[in-house]
Amino acid sequence: LGDVYKRQAAYTLTGETKSLEVPVGTQVITKLGVATTFSRLSSGNIIAVLLEEGTDNILKIWIVS
Repeated sequence: LGDVYKRQAAYTLTGETKSLEVPVGTQVITKLGVATTFSRLSSGNIIAVLLEEGTDNILKIWIVS
């Protein structure tokens, strides 16, 4: 995992839905903490998304469930 280490994270299920386009190369972090690509996303995943402030530009995605 290199310099990646496990951190405690908190998230709130809001029920919010939004359509976003995931750019090729966007980093996705799996539930095991492994960095991978958007190809790991599948229908039904619950995800946390880091957006660039004031935009809908996706910086990083975490699969949380």
